Amino acid sequence: MPDFEKLLMFGVKKPGRNARDQRVLGLRQKIEEELEAARLRIASVGALLEIGNAADAAPLAGSMADNLVRAASLLHGQSDPAALPDPELREALAALPDAQGKTPFARRDIASALERGRRCLEMLSRDAATAFDGPLAVSEDRYEKRRRRRLHLLLAVVFILIAGTILSWDYVAEKRRERAVEFLEMRKEAETREVLQELAELAYQAKKRSGLPLAAVTGDVCTRCGCEDKNLQSLDGGEKCLKKWLAAALAISRANGRETLPARFEKDAWGAPFLLNENEKEQPGECVKDTISSAGRDGRMGTADDLTAHIDNHFCKN
Repeated sequence: MPDFEKLLMFGVKKPGRNARDQRVLGLRQKIEEELEAARLRIASVGALLEIGNAADAAPLAGSMADNLVRAASLLHGQSDPAALPDPELREALAALPDAQGKTPFARRDIASALERGRRCLEMLSRDAATAFDGPLAVSEDRYEKRRRRRLHLLLAVVFILIAGTILSWDYVAEKRRERAVEFLEMRKEAETREVLQELAELAYQAKKRSGLPLAAVTGDVCTRCGCEDKNLQSLDGGEKCLKKWLAAALAISRANGRETLPARFEKDAWGAPFLLNENEKEQPGECVKDTISSAGRDGRMGTADDLTAHIDNHFCKN
């Protein structure tokens, strides 16, 4: 064990693995392997369907179903999927191609099996996360959680001490303060860029899963319109734009099977709503990419510090 970890975890002994922990960790690994295999096959089936290759997609759909059934059996301790306690999961697994005793070859049947597979994967991933925190938890999990909390606390204390030292000096403190502010702004920018990429991927998946242009998903051909010449970081200037954005973001989230919107998607790092422009298929033949933007540091749309991510086309070539 590294000396740093010994200091960090002073007073807490890392638990050893008993026989029960070894069994549980082995079971968790098998569950994760089956779910990962199903996830990869779902992606492959989707890619093959996109290029019209139903013949190669069909056997992969069957293998996907086998992975999901095995994952469910391992996770819930039931060799027969019909005996699973969750009726929704039981029904979804029963509708998969192998559960019916046949492998579909028609493109429409494979596409339907793919959507059911995605739903099964979502439910099983959720059940696995719950189980790993509950009946399939091991003694190491609690140790790891405490280690992460202590590390975060240590980093926070170090940051506070550094910040306090910087602010204690006169001229030097002022210069360092300016650097700290610039660092924080750069960090906000980096965080916002990451969220923009997440939102762009989420919006693309919403189009892909729903089969609808983004304008049809959100119900607005230009969510960001009307937000020009406003300070979006102020409540008065950004309230309407915030409501429009939250409604659009929730619609995108629901199109991906999520009923709630993560807090990081509500506003950018400067407290302004994100700016969505639905372009692809806004009009017949329209192939301009959808965009998702942040007004940046100044909180005003259309200025030099704006940050923008382009959302890949689904109905047109990129």
